[in-house]
Amino acid sequence: MKSLLVIGGTGFIGYHVISEAKIRGYKIYSVSLHKPKNKRVHKGIKYIKADITNFKAIKKKLKINFRYVINAGGYGYHPDFGKEGNKIIKSYALLFIYVLIICYLEYLYVIFKKLKRSFILKSFL
Repeated sequence: MKSLLVIGGTGFIGYHVISEAKIRGYKIYSVSLHKPKNKRVHKGIKYIKADITNFKAIKKKLKINFRYVINAGGYGYHPDFGKEGNKIIKSYALLFIYVLIICYLEYLYVIFKKLKRSFILKSFL
């Protein structure tokens, strides 16, 4: 089974990433600073409350290898990108949000077209 770790899985983006990954059949783990709110809990997801900047604590809590890792936590240290590394990563995070919004709008457009087509056909019958 494909395994996925979502860092920041209790936040807005992480929640929606988990929703989609669950549909696609992933075994999902979520690491966040906070527990998920009751209305935003997915069944079958392993939620782990931890700070990813504390590497020793994370290593103790996560004893499996993940095929994929998504950092939706909004922070990280990225020295490979130079002094402006965190700004670069944040700009990629914003780009990711924009892509999600565009995909969602396209999805709504397709649904609307199907509903409109269905309504037009029913009105002629």
